[in-house]
Amino acid sequence: MPATLVKGLDEIIAEHAERGTLRTIATKGDVYLYRVYLGGRERRPYLHKFMRSDERVHHNHPWDVSGSCILAGSYIEHRLNKPPRTLKPGDWNTIRRSDFHYVELVDGGPVYTLFCPGQRVGSWGFMLPDGSYVDWEEYKG
Repeated sequence: MPATLVKGLDEIIAEHAERGTLRTIATKGDVYLYRVYLGGRERRPYLHKFMRSDERVHHNHPWDVSGSCILAGSYIEHRLNKPPRTLKPGDWNTIRRSDFHYVELVDGGPVYTLFCPGQRVGSWGFMLPDGSYVDWEEYKG
């Protein structure tokens, strides 16, 4: 990873942590993702720092379409019914609401992305191995 870029991204994250505007997403105290809202919450880009891989269960997103540019680090994206693919710095990933995926960090991460959400059109959830869909609020993992 380019050290100067990562240092700058970590400084942005630390600044937002000090201001109380950093969103930390964790399960059972284990940090999954840091999110910085760049310019507001709705339909604004987010700076993401993935600290660990997704659980190996496919999920979708609540936006009609969204995109993610890999800034530093790499991940393998596993989409339902498609072969895995590795995304590296500079790669763009378009994610439609109908796409179910999970990401696996290469070398344990972290991975930094600029995530651009589209229009929110509903909730999101998980596609279980048996083909059933479970809303994120009901998912027990």
